[in-house]
Amino acid sequence: MSYTPDLDAMTKLITQKVWNEYPGYSSDFFDQAELTPSTRSNLALALRVLQEETPPTYEDLSHARSVGAMRARQLVPLESVIQAFRLTERVLMLDLFANTSGVIDFRPGTVADLLTSTFDALTQQVINSYRETFTAAEGAARAAENQLVSTVASGLTLNDAELEDWRRLLSVDVDSPVVSLAIMWPAGVDQLETQRALRRLKSRLEVSKRARVLTGSLADATLVLVVTPEGRDHADVSLRAAIEDAQLPDGCAVGVGQKSESLRSASMGCQQSMDAAKIAGIRLSGRVVFYHEVLIEMLLQARPQLSAILAASRLHGLDSNPQLRETLESLIENNLSQARVARDLYVHINTVANRVRRINELTGFDPLNLTDLIEMAVALRWEKLQG
Repeated sequence: MSYTPDLDAMTKLITQKVWNEYPGYSSDFFDQAELTPSTRSNLALALRVLQEETPPTYEDLSHARSVGAMRARQLVPLESVIQAFRLTERVLMLDLFANTSGVIDFRPGTVADLLTSTFDALTQQVINSYRETFTAAEGAARAAENQLVSTVASGLTLNDAELEDWRRLLSVDVDSPVVSLAIMWPAGVDQLETQRALRRLKSRLEVSKRARVLTGSLADATLVLVVTPEGRDHADVSLRAAIEDAQLPDGCAVGVGQKSESLRSASMGCQQSMDAAKIAGIRLSGRVVFYHEVLIEMLLQARPQLSAILAASRLHGLDSNPQLRETLESLIENNLSQARVARDLYVHINTVANRVRRINELTGFDPLNLTDLIEMAVALRWEKLQG
């Protein structure tokens, strides 16, 4: 063929059309100068195929494999890489049509077919290489992420070299505040469902908190570390909304620990989230529990023998009288208002008063006395923890 385009000018044109147009093709991902060699190689190969009228060999496509691996490491979206390759094909095809006399034949083995087939082969090689590299990199990153979460949760001391490795591998700011979430899954839950739920949760948290979300598996739970820039909101309301919006499987229990200053000090928050998740698994109301909401339960669990003695002494005599226990619980929920208790239980207010006196007689503690009521309320909490 007599078709001899200006490769430098065409390479420059394609680079201009691609740069800052396709996602990932910008200085945020790689330097623009890196785009020139691969574009020119594609053009040169296509022209040689046209001149020799023979399809490219596997060796001829090696540069496409290199590009696929490189773009995967740079985290350029695969769709953009494909579009960049096919744009090169379109520009070359249009220029060929414009500068060739006669009718272009698209039948197999013809010039147009050779050109299209060449870019089909280039694109397939870049796709294969990209996916292989991305899968390997994703596996390495996932292993590093799980190791980081496990190390933080264990309370092991993190040295600067380890933190720098994780910062580089996982693109995480190791000095930013961290909030820990622990998820306890119901028995027999489908593993595919848990992975989908985790992806939804990570997506919601990353969007709502502008956070870097790391996950790791522990013996009986999944731990989620939400690393957010300094000054970002850690409000309970937004965290709870993101968790609920993720639509975790029924039966999940989620605990949220207190904010830690950085990954170095996040061990305590991890333990808090685990403790809160255990409480969430017992509670009947709500499956998302924040650690600061269950401090009483934590204190009770820390001294189980004393807690059991407290419950037995403050609630003595109520086991065989569910109406009295129901009245006591309603009195606590309604802030000592006997009128609201009567409405809540659909009984006369005099009935409530009689039950209150009976509770006092059986237990020796007066539910209308604030100190006595607090002790009885704590005793009820312990009993609920015991199921």
